[in-house]
Amino acid sequence: MEKQMSRGEFIRLSGLTLAGIFVSDLVFANDNLSSNSKTKEDMELMKKLILNNDAKVKSILNKEPLDPIIKLSSFRGVAGSITAMTASFCNSESEYFKSKVLTETLNESINILLKEQYDDGTLDAGGNRQSPPDTAFVLEYICPAAALLKSNNQNDLVPLKNKLKKFILNAGEAMITGGVHTPNHRWVVCAALANINSLYPDARYVRRIDEWLAEGIYMNADGHYSERSGIYSAVIDKALIQWQGS
Repeated sequence: MEKQMSRGEFIRLSGLTLAGIFVSDLVFANDNLSSNSKTKEDMELMKKLILNNDAKVKSILNKEPLDPIIKLSSFRGVAGSITAMTASFCNSESEYFKSKVLTETLNESINILLKEQYDDGTLDAGGNRQSPPDTAFVLEYICPAAALLKSNNQNDLVPLKNKLKKFILNAGEAMITGGVHTPNHRWVVCAALANINSLYPDARYVRRIDEWLAEGIYMNADGHYSERSGIYSAVIDKALIQWQGS
């Protein structure tokens, strides 16, 4: 059966996604958070998230640098490392806050993505060549990193921010016109478009989202989407939550 469900209705029926590593420590200075035990729990959670993320960053820095000559078949790992490093770089409680080593490594990482990005804005992913939806999965990591850095006015970050913007806008062109491989990819692409639009507004992104949304969001009585897969349901949930939040 098909239910015509709005994005707002979907959010009310869905769980929340954890995005703690992207949350600035300024959140906890908000007037809406009173100085009670709940706030203390939140502060403890944030400390653990920062320590966890810093440990991930340390493991990234300890790895051998990627050889730019070798062509990669998947880019989610590179994109994920960009997000993790950016989160630590931007949080004042991190041991890597404003680290010059991270600035260098971030530049090296985005250089790899730009080198492998096709003129149409896409990336390859295994056997999927010049794939808009696989590029959208990469944008799940790159857009939050760009959002964190956008408000940072350090002069030495300008080249990095410009590279991220170039990659994102190039990919946006593929999201506007490109197709998908499977039903869940529609909403992954929509989430990418919403994230791009929140950074660099363009009416074309919104129009493309509306075109996909016009197909309706299918959900059966058991709560499954059209692919009837727990894995893909999680992918769609995440995409629609991101989309609503952008």
